[in-house]
Amino acid sequence: MKKTGWGLALTTIFIVSGAVYAVEEAQPWNMGFGLTFPQGTGPTANVVKDGIGLDFNFGYHQPDRIIGFRVDMLYSSFKLSESVLQKLDNAGEGYLTVFGGGPSLVLRPRRGKWIRPSIYAGPGMYYEHAEATWGDNCDPTFGCADNGSSSETSKVNTTRWGYQGGAGLDFFFDDGGGAISLHVQYVHVNNTHTDVEFVPINIGYKVMF
Repeated sequence: MKKTGWGLALTTIFIVSGAVYAVEEAQPWNMGFGLTFPQGTGPTANVVKDGIGLDFNFGYHQPDRIIGFRVDMLYSSFKLSESVLQKLDNAGEGYLTVFGGGPSLVLRPRRGKWIRPSIYAGPGMYYEHAEATWGDNCDPTFGCADNGSSSETSKVNTTRWGYQGGAGLDFFFDDGGGAISLHVQYVHVNNTHTDVEFVPINIGYKVMF
């Protein structure tokens, strides 16, 4: 009777474990989005401030494999720092926007029902838009006030190659069908004179299908 009981218990464990594994294995695709708080680093640390943005990503990763892939598309917007505005003939306001992304190779443990760490990196292409505006009563987004004031705006647009990477944790729920994601990313854009570098701190949601 004891052997039979142990046999039934082990059989039940294997069946339950197999069912959980089958659910995970049937959902290799994932898609997510997140709110990011990018911070300038390296030569960009003293150039920008007050960064905010969005990250959209999708990927494919079989749960029994270490290697998978993901594709990120990010949008990050910053204000230019006061020191930069002073160098630009005392401009009133200035902005830097970066939009782009690319594919990444992902490494993570084979199993992990509730928490899964991961690291990833890959090449990317990025569109950069920078502008500065002179004039106390003018805004580069909404224009000038109706009081006869005038403004002057200087803009620079360019598309450059770069790379991105990240590391983070996915906290799964709903039997592995959804996850809360906490990731720290790194983006490097290769410019002619000074590269743009920033670190988005990403808080988001991911769904598996």
